[in-house]
Amino acid sequence: MSNAVPRAEVTEAKLARLEEEWAVERAQKKSELDECYNKIQAEKEALVAKHQDLTMEVSRSDCMIREQKSSILEWKNAHSRAQGQFEMVEKDLEKERKLWEDGERELVKAMEQVRTLTAERDALREEVKDLTDAARPLCRLLVPL
Repeated sequence: MSNAVPRAEVTEAKLARLEEEWAVERAQKKSELDECYNKIQAEKEALVAKHQDLTMEVSRSDCMIREQKSSILEWKNAHSRAQGQFEMVEKDLEKERKLWEDGERELVKAMEQVRTLTAERDALREEVKDLTDAARPLCRLLVPL
């Protein structure tokens, strides 16, 4: 038993070897953990950047939607104003058309009156001529020349 290594030395050597293996394994695990952490950080930064891009895009879209809504509202208001003006012009046109038709009727009546009065004038002129012709001999008798 003289060649025998004391049990405490074997256990200490085993313990030292296990501690060394554990330190190596711990360093590997820490390296893997750091690598995972770095990947997660990179993914996080990429996601944050993507989130910021999407937020900016949503903001631009919201701005464009507000502008489009504003344009649509302006168009609707302009359309309503134009529609109102169109209806007013249509009413005015109808009034003018009625006045024109009334004017045409009055013109026809006036032309008929002119024709009637012209006929009466011609008849009266003829009658005055006849009376003048009839009165001339009487006037010659009464007033000597």
